[in-house]
Amino acid sequence: MQYAKVSRAANGSIFANPAEFPPPTPATAWAGNYLVGWQDPNTPVAFPGCFPFLPTGFDILKDGAEMFPDRAAICKANRHLHAQAGMTRSVAEFFPGQPLGAMEGRKVILCGSGPSLGKHRAALERARADGVAVVCVNGAIQAVPNADVFFCLERCAKPEWWAQVNPNTTPVWTSPSANYTIADKWPVARRFYFLNHWDVFDGWPNHPGLIDRLPPTLSCMVSSINCLQLLAYCGVAEVWLLGQDFAGAVVWNKEAGRWDPGPYYWDGSFPPELAGERCTLVRGIDGNNAATTGRLCLMGNATKIAADLVALNAGIPVYNIGQMGIIELPTAPDWGKYVGGAVGPEPGK
Repeated sequence: MQYAKVSRAANGSIFANPAEFPPPTPATAWAGNYLVGWQDPNTPVAFPGCFPFLPTGFDILKDGAEMFPDRAAICKANRHLHAQAGMTRSVAEFFPGQPLGAMEGRKVILCGSGPSLGKHRAALERARADGVAVVCVNGAIQAVPNADVFFCLERCAKPEWWAQVNPNTTPVWTSPSANYTIADKWPVARRFYFLNHWDVFDGWPNHPGLIDRLPPTLSCMVSSINCLQLLAYCGVAEVWLLGQDFAGAVVWNKEAGRWDPGPYYWDGSFPPELAGERCTLVRGIDGNNAATTGRLCLMGNATKIAADLVALNAGIPVYNIGQMGIIELPTAPDWGKYVGGAVGPEPGK
């Protein structure tokens, strides 16, 4: 797919008439102005042409999106409890020229929880020793509990993900609608907030004043995409994807004459809630068999598009150092020197 570079000041999405962005009729905006073909008009996915930068005039507080009642209820409850616990700090503190802007110019490994993360944990630690920063999304923090940053916007995040994390050394980038127990784990001074559509789908009446000053991210139904956008704002040098596989491994069961689920997560486990879900056997980018679903393919394609647009419009290369799963991006030129080293004990062992 070819993209045209778009000025940061320009309006328009890559698949819509610029006159229709921001959407004039939010209730039907998904039909003509949003990407990527999700079958859920109540949680639209938006990529303006100048992604990761937002078009002039786009107001996340006003250009919201309706949500299914159950999702809306969870988001409202979470944001209320975050506000009660105190919201004083913004992810913008990590941007260039700000007090915590040390990510500027650094290479960053953006970890998802897929099997390639488990495969390359030792190499990741070697890269960290060389100054590469590590940001873990959602459950990936279990693999690297001492990551430089934990990123979590999931309304149904699981507290066991961060059970081993020391909040005094690893800050959290989170959104008000994320699981409220994040505020139990991280003190107010260690929680850094941003916005996505789930937080302000209804404008959040009587919201805390901080909300008006938080950096907005467009909801693309993939947490790593929101994080990519924030990393672009931080002015990092490169982003290396790891564990962003969007597919699980499969193993041939010779006795039963069928393919059975193999590792889906970094630790070799498989989520029981996916047992029995219809999947598609694909050839992964590493040449091995892998299993994915239609929804995972959409998520992987969205992440690939986001990576391409970050590279194009922010000038920040995005690589896939995991080289597993379905996202076809080149590996980082410097990654090989970390993969080839001697493998010691796994981190934390």
